[in-house]
Amino acid sequence: MATPDSFRLYYFSIQGLGQTSRDILEYAGAKWEMVHPDADWGTQKAETPFGCMPVLHVIQGEKTVILSESVAVEQYLAKHFGLMGKNEYEEALIKAFHTSSMAMMGMFGGTVTWNMPEVQDKCLQMFKEVMLPNWVKTHERHLIDNGSNGHYFGDELTVADIKTANLIDHFAMQPAGPELIEIIQKAPVLWKVKETVDNHPKMAEYRNSTAYKELTERTIAFYKNPRASTGTA
Repeated sequence: MATPDSFRLYYFSIQGLGQTSRDILEYAGAKWEMVHPDADWGTQKAETPFGCMPVLHVIQGEKTVILSESVAVEQYLAKHFGLMGKNEYEEALIKAFHTSSMAMMGMFGGTVTWNMPEVQDKCLQMFKEVMLPNWVKTHERHLIDNGSNGHYFGDELTVADIKTANLIDHFAMQPAGPELIEIIQKAPVLWKVKETVDNHPKMAEYRNSTAYKELTERTIAFYKNPRASTGTA
């Protein structure tokens, strides 16, 4: 496929698994459209490749290629817009750290957010004592090796940086956000990644936008009672 003319991203009207793709598209100054199929998701779900979102439409002329699964979508966009390092070795490691942060987000969802209410407190404690510190430790070690400069590789922004910043934001928006952020802030080099991403001129402009602020507000509201928000309470 030739260079795309534009992109159309389908995801719910919260940050969640759609935020890294949004960040990449904003960083790149791409021509793109956000579609929130919240009200029609019950009928549209069967029309997606795997029955889930995000879904990315890559548009070039009259041709549209449809991509699904957040890891595939994010890594495609990162590769297309130069956020995958300078060679195959860097790309492989960037994918590893990107996937690690993606897995941590999923682990929190399964362990805490979508777990049975009667065990959530116990599982949250386990997450804080074991899972999150392990993630912090492994990423902290690599970031120190890279010079503690707010990047995973060299001094350039990559999708690994963006994903980690998004993950930290995701934790901050949870009801247990202050407890989770306290753990992360004990590793200043990891917190510096978030600050570096947030302070990038293109990212800072996006984060100051009304669209981003509204997404943040809806995300915080959603996670106060996610089962009620999805009708599964």
